[in-house]
Amino acid sequence: GDNALHVITIRDGTSATRLESLIVRDGNADDAGVAFGRAGGGILIEDGGPTIEDCLIVGCTARDGAGIYADSG
Repeated sequence: GDNALHVITIRDGTSATRLESLIVRDGNADDAGVAFGRAGGGILIEDGGPTIEDCLIVGCTARDGAGIYADSG
């Protein structure tokens, strides 16, 4: 219940930005006091379009996009 706000944060990622064969686990986006504090417990994408391939996202919580939240991506 008190793990990382976002396990992975990507800002301005392109298709050359790659996440491959990872396990993303137990992110907990629960801080209303910061930007995107309740979104993207597993992966938060702020602008851009990274490549995510063969990843497993488990046990993450958030109000919006518990596993992945993409803003302008």
